[in-house]
Formats: sequence, structure tokens, C-alpha cells
Amino acid sequence: MTRVPSVSSASAARRAAAAFLDAVSIDHEINDVAALRWALSGLALAEAMSGHSDRALAAAAERDRLPATTMMIYETDVVDRGRAWVAVVAGELSQACEILTEAAARAAAMDMHIAGARVLHDIARLGQPGAAAARLAALAELTDGTLVTVLAAHAAALAKGTAADLEAAGQAFETMGASLLAAEAYLAAAAGYRSEGLARPASAMTRRAAELAARCGDVSTPGLSFGTNKERLTRREREVAGLAAAGASSREIAAKLVLSVRTVDNHLQNVYSKLGVSSRDELARVLRGSVAPVSK
Repeated sequence: MTRVPSVSSASAARRAAAAFLDAVSIDHEINDVAALRWALSGLALAEAMSGHSDRALAAAAERDRLPATTMMIYETDVVDRGRAWVAVVAGELSQACEILTEAAARAAAMDMHIAGARVLHDIARLGQPGAAAARLAALAELTDGTLVTVLAAHAAALAKGTAADLEAAGQAFETMGASLLAAEAYLAAAAGYRSEGLARPASAMTRRAAELAARCGDVSTPGLSFGTNKERLTRREREVAGLAAAGASSREIAAKLVLSVRTVDNHLQNVYSKLGVSSRDELARVLRGSVAPVSK
């Protein structure tokens, strides 16, 4: 695997990937398979959230060649989340949510409340907040501190689409230093305020989100699509668009999603119209490895 030099002034996303890459190098040298599997999963997760599909897939492929280990404490929070976000960057949103749903069930069975909360929150971030909000609220009652409480509040706000609650979630994330999550929450709040005809708070939320996203550097997540034309895509259009942008043919997409080729092509034409593009190459450039969130 090609080494990427660490840069002290790099973005948070780049620093995370560089740190995991350093861990990969060390674990190779000491032949610590369990730790190597964890480090590769973290690298895949960081690169996928940055929209770097080739790097994410390479890390995931190397991880999958390793034997399974007994370090279950990391399995849900790092390995399964890594798998899910690699699926996201490959355009396979349904598969990502399936991976996360299974991971949440395993975390619950092992009473791993924090790991389970992170997984459930990812489900909310990927467009299914209703499926996660109630379970996150229950976990918040079982844990100390504010992390799970804030994750639960964000999921609930996403499910309801309440701009003020989304703004409050963004403020809570920002206080915690979670710049990416804060940016996602603020952009969702901006979309909510715009739908209410409140231009001034919408603009303020958009500006703050841009500032926070800039701190994260080269990031590309569904939550950062709020406020763009991609927001108007339906869930199915979003998934078809993501797979097409990742290089899948209409026939391959149809087989993966159990649709007819004609239906896939109809979805693609709708996507082209909404995003103002006319080809798959243009679509890939617009999406930049990201998938738009579901329209309400």
C-alpha cells in the first residue's frame, strides 16, 4: 500500500487517514494481525468519508484478506462502520444500511452501548433517521455523558426535520469538537429554515457549515449534500446515481437493486434532469463520490 506522508497542518480527515496508515505500517512490522485489521478498517473509514473510493476499497480489500480476530471491542465501531462507509462511497447505500443494522444488533447483544450508538447514528446520517432515533433515545438513558444524548437528539431532529432542533444539534456537536457532524446538522437546519421561508437563519447556518467543513478538509458525506440540487433526489435515485457514478452499468445496477434495466435508466434520466447533467462522467463529477440524502 502506498504511504501518504503525515502533514501536521493537514485537515482532520487527512490526519485521521495518516494516523491509521502509520498504524498499518507498524502493525505490518510487528505482525500484529488483530491490530492491523483494526487499522485497515479505520483507514477505510477515513478514506470513505473523504470520498476517496480507490483508497477506501484498497484498505478494505487488504483487511478482508486477513483472518478474523477476537478483538470484538473494535468490530462494530471500526470494522463494521468501515465496511458500511466503503459501501457508501461505492454507491451501495442499501448495503451500507444493512451492514450497520446488523452491527447495531450485535452491539446490543453485547451491551456495547457507545459503539451501538455510533452505528445507529450512521444509519440516521445515511437517510434513515426514523429507524434509529428511538433506539438512540433508549441508549441515551443507559449511558453517562453527553455523546449519546447528542447523537439521539440529532437523529430525532433529522426524523422530524425541525430546523431549530437541527441547529441545536449542530451547536452541541460544535461544542464537542465534532466539526463534521456539526456541519451536517447545520446544513440540514439551513434546508429546514429555507423550507420555512426563513432566509437569514438559513444563510447563517450555511456559512457556519462551510467554515466547519473546511476544517475537516476533503470530506464527502451524504449529510454535506443538504442545500444542493442533490438534496432533491429520492432515495432510489440517490442509490442509482451513486452506483452509476462508481462505474456500474445499468444492467449491473439493475441486478444489484433487483430492478429492470428500463427502470434504472428512467431513474438515471430523472437524476440527470435534477442535477443538470447529461452523462455518467458529468454525474460522477457532480456527485464527487458522495450520495445525496433522501428528499422529505
